[in-house]
Amino acid sequence: MILLIDSSGWIEFFADGPLAIQYSKYLKDLSKIVTPSIVIYEVYKKVKKERTEEDALLVVSLNESIALLAADISLKYAF
Repeated sequence: MILLIDSSGWIEFFADGPLAIQYSKYLKDLSKIVTPSIVIYEVYKKVKKERTEEDALLVVSLNESIALLAADISLKYAF
């Protein structure tokens, strides 16, 4: 099963919010998670604003191959 975690889920997890434990259950196997570029943008921006750029860079480094793979998976699974 492929999972899509939205911005609010990642932010909740990184900020150790009230639902962080629930989200962490889905984040055990990162190879099964699809994260659209816009989500990376939103999470990076929020983390950098509230913490540091170093913390924000831990989100993920998006490159062309990752973006294309995400698009192909999205088409395959109709996300």
